[in-house]
Amino acid sequence: MKLSGNAIEDLKKCLTKNYGGVLVSSLSPEELNRIGVLVLTGLVESLKLEIAYPELSAGK
Repeated sequence: MKLSGNAIEDLKKCLTKNYGGVLVSSLSPEELNRIGVLVLTGLVESLKLEIAYPELSAGK
């Protein structure tokens, strides 16, 4: 999967805010894409579990 240019830019902003510009500038576009896909995959799997097993959701 390939993230859009806007998604990569948003990811760069978030990473820069949390980890600094030096880290972000050392990452290639492909590495940024991999990080973004990893984060999105984790989010999707979490949402699937929340839908399948609502009783396991935090705060219940």
